[in-house]
Amino acid sequence: MKNHIPVTGLFKGDNKVYNEVLNNKDKYIMKPLDLNASQGVYAGRDLTQDEWKKRLDDSFNKDYLYQEFFTPFTREHILFEDNEIKVEEFRSIVGLFMYKEKFAGIYTRIGKNNIISGLTDYYTLPNILVK
Repeated sequence: MKNHIPVTGLFKGDNKVYNEVLNNKDKYIMKPLDLNASQGVYAGRDLTQDEWKKRLDDSFNKDYLYQEFFTPFTREHILFEDNEIKVEEFRSIVGLFMYKEKFAGIYTRIGKNNIISGLTDYYTLPNILVK
């Protein structure tokens, strides 16, 4: 399980947790409990230590999760830009969706930033399921 699910916990109440996240900013990403499209999400590696501390102070005890950051796998993709075909490397995030406890679909996003979402430059890829 440890190899597939990043360490995740509530960012509240425990000063040991606060200090761990504060002092290891490049190891963590912060996520609000109840927003979507990556609103309110921020990664330690994208911020200076002072910016990280300010954001953590603003988020502590306010319905945030801390989560171990992992660098998404990369793959080359074909990009059509300015009437040219280019091959560039992108990071990938695959989302698996469940509905009523049953698999309901896949949503794949690619981008070049640490946060791959609708708030950053990203692309959505088609997914094909083969039985």
